[in-house]
Amino acid sequence: MTAEQKALSEASQESLIRDDEIDLFDLWDDIVEEKVWAFLGFIACVVLASVYAFTSTPIYQT
Repeated sequence: MTAEQKALSEASQESLIRDDEIDLFDLWDDIVEEKVWAFLGFIACVVLASVYAFTSTPIYQT
């Protein structure tokens, strides 16, 4: 392997490592952008849980 090939190989490995990392700031930005959908999902879960809690037959165990 020549020095040039080795340098290219190392550069491509470093590029792959950088591409494999998760940037938490980008992740947070994506979450904040979709906060409306996250909030609506939360509200839907609360509504469904409330409907189930108030309409299901209570089962008591001793």
